[in-house]
Amino acid sequence: MTVARETGLPSSAMFMALPSSAQGRPWKFYISRFDNTSCCSGTAGFCTVVCFDGSKERIPMDPRDRVFIAGLWFSRAHWTH
Repeated sequence: MTVARETGLPSSAMFMALPSSAQGRPWKFYISRFDNTSCCSGTAGFCTVVCFDGSKERIPMDPRDRVFIAGLWFSRAHWTH
C-alpha cells in the first residue's frame, strides 16, 4: 500500500503505510531505525522509513518527533517502529 493511496500524496511518494484506518486508527509509516539523535530526545535527527518496494530511505525527524516525508511533516500519530 502506498502513501499516495492512503494520504492523497503524490504517487512518487512510495513509502509504506500500515493500513490501520480500518480499525478506526490513523494509518502509519513504518520506521525501521533511528539515528542516535532522534526519537523522543527533543533533538532533530534522522530515521529510516520502509518504502513500498521494501527499500529504505533516510528521512529527517524534528525535535517534536515529526517525520518529513514527500514535502510534509507527519506527527507521531502517523508512524510506528
